[in-house]
Amino acid sequence: MRLIALEPKRQQANHLGSGNFQRALRDFFLARRDKTADQRRSASHKIKIVRNLGLSLGFRNAPMNNDRHQLRHIQERAVADGRPGNSARQARMLKREVLAEEIGVVVLPLPSNRVRFHILRVIVELVGREGKLDSLEKSWAASGFRFAVLYGVHRCGKTKLLSEFVREKNGIFFSAQKLNWFMNLRVFEKTVSAYSGEEEKFERWKDAFARIGKLAKEKRLLLVIDNFSDLISDEHSIFSDFKNAMENEWRSADLFVVASSSKVFFTETEILSENTAFSIHRPQVVKLEELDYLDAAKLLPEGTSTENKVRYYGCLGGIPEYLKLVDGKLSFEENIRNIFLTPNAPLFEAPPMVFLDELREPSFYNSILYALSKGSRINEIVNETGESSTKVNKYLMTLLQMQIVGRDVPFGEENKTSRKGIYTVNTKSLAFWFRFVLPHQADIVCGKEVLPNLSEEI
Repeated sequence: MRLIALEPKRQQANHLGSGNFQRALRDFFLARRDKTADQRRSASHKIKIVRNLGLSLGFRNAPMNNDRHQLRHIQERAVADGRPGNSARQARMLKREVLAEEIGVVVLPLPSNRVRFHILRVIVELVGREGKLDSLEKSWAASGFRFAVLYGVHRCGKTKLLSEFVREKNGIFFSAQKLNWFMNLRVFEKTVSAYSGEEEKFERWKDAFARIGKLAKEKRLLLVIDNFSDLISDEHSIFSDFKNAMENEWRSADLFVVASSSKVFFTETEILSENTAFSIHRPQVVKLEELDYLDAAKLLPEGTSTENKVRYYGCLGGIPEYLKLVDGKLSFEENIRNIFLTPNAPLFEAPPMVFLDELREPSFYNSILYALSKGSRINEIVNETGESSTKVNKYLMTLLQMQIVGRDVPFGEENKTSRKGIYTVNTKSLAFWFRFVLPHQADIVCGKEVLPNLSEEI
């Protein structure tokens, strides 16, 4: 987690309103996890410090607070460090430096005899993902060929993590689309051409991968393929070409390849399976799970009570994109209705599509999850769905593999052999959707108010 400060052009700086600026700063400081002496300061006081540092958007040379006691402290620190600090101007400049160091701001000054900084961007999206980013950075810092697979459900922050990782690196970022192999190859062709400065032309994907290997021999290169599963799922020969390139052209190249996927089941069974022939290089596996409660709570608006943080987490889970839908000006019940329980609500239909879009029979998986909202034992699920226990067990196994469903058994019994297992929906937003949204969708579309005592039920 870091705050980047530098001086952009005025037209770049002014597009952010002061409200967005202050909220971004507040989110940044509230998201910090390191235990520093400055952590006891309130978020609002820290914003004032940043403004005093001259980091306010749209202003140059912001005035400093001339508190004599604080200036004396800065002067004493400067003398102890062997730096001049006699004049008021020097003391104020040192004050900027010391306060920036205290609050953890990384400052990138322009070459000038004046201290002039502006906030360009604040990185707050990577809450709970710092360790994942660090692991990728370590692989990039190493030499030779490296391969990583980054995967997780939709909207868990993969693209934002990759965008931050690619920044300021010698890299190619390609996002595969739900197109056939030929049209995706044309898009990749343009992406590589923009990087190389030459007009690239590839007949097959193996030609494209061979070209990447040649480019990586000139200088260390980062290749990110977003939505990798969409690229290879319908054309398995592309994955074969990909593995052949790893074993041949890429083997001696100074190349780091990151393949990103939103299809969890496909990634684990097809890409990372033991049967997959990665004969030379086993990939670095980076799986993005939902955020835990502590990290998820940091993405909720300031002033949210602890009770409501727990309730929001129970309804939305740890998916960053869902948590950002909460409006701090509205009550808990108003937020949940706006997010789930109106015809145009962003999550009125979304949760099942997010988690189950890669499965061949989503309707039956929906039936199982809906049955789980009413009962938790296998016989209850069988009675509710009207299907055979053999079929229900088969589909439950897939949901267990995807970790959408969990199974608990009494203490002392084996999980595989126990007949007393209880099934639960692990994904909180799905559990909420099947219990509270699906049964009332028809009434919601007709404009009827549902769940009048929603707060009490939750």
